[in-house]
Amino acid sequence: MTDYKVNFRELKAKVGIDDVAYSLGYRLDRKAGVGRYIEMVLGDGKEKQDTLIICHPQDKAAQRYFRRDGSKGDVVTLIRENLNSFHVTGKD
Repeated sequence: MTDYKVNFRELKAKVGIDDVAYSLGYRLDRKAGVGRYIEMVLGDGKEKQDTLIICHPQDKAAQRYFRRDGSKGDVVTLIRENLNSFHVTGKD
């Protein structure tokens, strides 16, 4: 059996929270502004299902997110929360 080792620091530098959010169907909310923080929303224009506020949008390795309900994390946390949304199956 092959032993796969994952370097999470390298992963975070390559794949940001914004990349994962786009693949989950979130879109950039330009009305909220683009600067030190960006907001990404899930849902159509009328009804928001979820909002992510992402800090350090230009530095993928330093990106963190939080929600208005107080939950927060990094890209690994966001992936864990949404594992069932990626529609990828496998043995390992």
